[in-house]
Amino acid sequence: MSSRRTKHWSLVAVLATILALGGLVAAPAQALTARQISAKATPSTAYAGTTVSFTGRVTRSPVGTLVRIQRRAGTTWVNVAATRTVIAAGAYKAAVVLPATGGVYLYRAVAPVTRKLAAAGSPAVSVTALRRTTATLTATPPAVNPGSGSLLTGTVSPFVTSTPVSVQRLQNGTWTTFASTVVQSNGTFAQSVTPTATTSYRVVVPRAGLNGSTVSPTRAVTVNPAPPTPPVITTTSLPDGTTGTPYTQQLAKTGKTGTWSLVAGSGTPPDGITLSSSGLLDGTASAAGTSTFTVKFTESGAGGLSATKQLSITIHAGPVVTTTSLPVAGKNRAYSPPALTKTGGAGTWAVTAGALPDGITLSSAGQLSGTPTVLGTFGFTVTFTETATTHTGSKALSITVATPPKVTTATLPDAARFAAYSTTLAKTGGAGTWSADGTLPAGLSIDPATGELHGTVTAPAGTYGVYPRFTETSTGLSSMRALALTVTGSNAAITTTSLPDAVRNQAYSATLAHSGGAGTWLVQGLPTGLTYDAGTGAITGTTAVTAKVYNLQVTFTETATGAQAGKQIPLEVVGGNVVVTTSALPDASRAEPYTATLTHSGGDGTWQVQGLPATLTADPSTGVISGVPDKVQQYAVLATFTETASGVQAQKLFALNVGGLPLRITNDDLAEATRGVAYTETMGTTGKAGTWSAQGLPAGITIDEQTGEISGTTTAVAGTYTVFVTFHETITDDSTQRGYALELHPNPVVTTTSVPDGTTGTAYSQQLQVTSASAGTWAVTKGNLPPGITLSGDGLLAGTPTQADDYAFTVTFTETASGLADSQALLLHTSAPGSPVISTGASLPDSVVGTAYSTTLAATPTGGLWTISFGDLPPGLSLDATSGEISGTPTTPGVYAFQVTYTRLLTQQTKVFQIRTFPAS
Repeated sequence: MSSRRTKHWSLVAVLATILALGGLVAAPAQALTARQISAKATPSTAYAGTTVSFTGRVTRSPVGTLVRIQRRAGTTWVNVAATRTVIAAGAYKAAVVLPATGGVYLYRAVAPVTRKLAAAGSPAVSVTALRRTTATLTATPPAVNPGSGSLLTGTVSPFVTSTPVSVQRLQNGTWTTFASTVVQSNGTFAQSVTPTATTSYRVVVPRAGLNGSTVSPTRAVTVNPAPPTPPVITTTSLPDGTTGTPYTQQLAKTGKTGTWSLVAGSGTPPDGITLSSSGLLDGTASAAGTSTFTVKFTESGAGGLSATKQLSITIHAGPVVTTTSLPVAGKNRAYSPPALTKTGGAGTWAVTAGALPDGITLSSAGQLSGTPTVLGTFGFTVTFTETATTHTGSKALSITVATPPKVTTATLPDAARFAAYSTTLAKTGGAGTWSADGTLPAGLSIDPATGELHGTVTAPAGTYGVYPRFTETSTGLSSMRALALTVTGSNAAITTTSLPDAVRNQAYSATLAHSGGAGTWLVQGLPTGLTYDAGTGAITGTTAVTAKVYNLQVTFTETATGAQAGKQIPLEVVGGNVVVTTSALPDASRAEPYTATLTHSGGDGTWQVQGLPATLTADPSTGVISGVPDKVQQYAVLATFTETASGVQAQKLFALNVGGLPLRITNDDLAEATRGVAYTETMGTTGKAGTWSAQGLPAGITIDEQTGEISGTTTAVAGTYTVFVTFHETITDDSTQRGYALELHPNPVVTTTSVPDGTTGTAYSQQLQVTSASAGTWAVTKGNLPPGITLSGDGLLAGTPTQADDYAFTVTFTETASGLADSQALLLHTSAPGSPVISTGASLPDSVVGTAYSTTLAATPTGGLWTISFGDLPPGLSLDATSGEISGTPTTPGVYAFQVTYTRLLTQQTKVFQIRTFPAS
């Protein structure tokens, strides 16, 4: 720094000398003294238009030395203030007013040159002039209810988007930040607040760039006083009650003290229950049911608030014993009347007063049971206690224990079927009525007053159980006795054991017999032509059915009793039957004339034959079956002969076997065909003479209608043809069809398009490839192979090349069967051992006229030179001898073949390439 200052002040001295020589300043009598000046701005950052104090020292300067404060303006410095040093140490102080526009300004202090002192300038001092920022603040709304919010909004000017804004509130005399927001792109900000009490708010905006910080005006948000809170009735439901049981329930609420009442017209509590002013529901309900009503609570004092609530009480009925009396009990007889009954829910029973007769108890389920041993009337009280509610219900009852009556008749006289019967039953005890348990024998009844068992028995003979019962009127007690009644006489029965034979087509008569009373007959299974008389049992008529034994199901029903007797009785029909006498049908052969005659016994009639082959028929008069069968199959043939005179039919099922070979085409497949080669295939069949046809043959190949030979030569597109061949047999007029896949092979195609390079003195072998439907041979048909290389008939290029060069030749594959052939031009390059190798393939990328083209040839080892040996590149393209790049813009379409030679040191390699150039599209 000192050397630079020395050089600076030396220049100043020289300049001063020049000025002096020019007469502008007086020439110093001696060299100027160099000095230094410092400058400091306080503060270094202030608002634009405010005053900043500059202080510093000027070395080697007397008191009163002039100091100017300058500000940089563009490329020049302008004076903005001047002062003088105030002490010998050179201290100075100057006040400078910052520009009115915000920005960063450079200042310096300068001491001008004097006769003895060189001029001095301080380093530049940076002072930042801030713009004054203002912030507004508004609260909307300015007053809110408790729990409600207000939105603080405002603007900042000038502003920088996204400047953070601190939101503060005044608490206990101190501003505290409780939220922050940012300045939006339009200079605004917003923050919602929910004060719990009246609160003052402000926002603090920090400095942003050249924008100074600021504090907004204070805004207060007033919280209005809270409105009074009305009371709330918190009782939501009331418990159920029971009739006759005290009920009490205190209603509950929130809020102040007050009084309760019922809302007029809204209903009332159940009868017997009242509401007090203190909210107590109290009383004893007298009736069951649900009562709905509305209660009201009103706070005490003027303007007291109130609340209402709709409530309901359900009153359930208490249990009631509904049994009113009990039946009389018999001494020493088991007693079990119906269980006691009541209303209400589940519960238990007990005797709560008096006593039950000895031997009788009451279960908790309400069942009286036991065997009383003492006569008399016994009074007692039963009580039912409902389990859920513990409510009770009672009833005074009594049981009378008496001596039961007794049936004393020990036996009954026998009763004869269909004869009048009478006997009177005896008993002990008082007056009463008679009845019978169970069912009496048919025809008998009991007189309920006298106990006479009387009537005419129609029941079948046998022994029956009779159960007379006597019920004493005064006590309701009864007694039953089991007796036996024997019914004598004959029961209904069929006495006929067999029937005389019936002769076909002759009059018949027979009568069925029975025992027992009169009745009616039912005969089932009679041969057609015979009928029966339901009243007499006579079977009469004339039948023509097949002679055999018919089992008749005979039923006799006795009218008086409805008793039935059933029996199966055989009836044999005799005489000559109608029978199909043919034992079997002779076998038939497919496509051969057939005839057979059906035979029968019995009279004349007609034939009906079902199930014959479609090509055979049966004569209905003679039964002759004839025709020519067309299918090899076994047929189920049903022959039916109907006798004309009687209409009787005879049937027989035959098996008709049609033998021979089924009609079909015997060829399993068709020989493959080749385009352009004569084709022949002869079709075969198992049938007789007929005609042939075919569908789907390739064009040029046809089928002979008479012989079935398929022949011809086709040039159709190669592929698989679906061919359907049909043979129609003349004698049967039947046809058969068979489908085939005929493979039509294409002409051979040589698929080898290039062969690998060879090296002289090294064995070479490459198999040529072809797609062909059949075998063939290979040959070189143009050009020459490299010396030492030969092509075998099966397409193998093999040998040891002896001379390095490019050899172009054409190979041809010829199919032996068809004579069809295909050729391919090839190039075989041979090189000497150690020669460089061109690795780029012979076919180079295509080019387009007018389009820039570039491709680079590659060889190993690198570092050789590239040349065109013969041929030409497409016009517009050139070969770079060093890099091997072929580039340029082709101008003429065409196919261009050329030979390239790659030379490195004393060896070289050549290769033929091709580029196709297409016209511009």
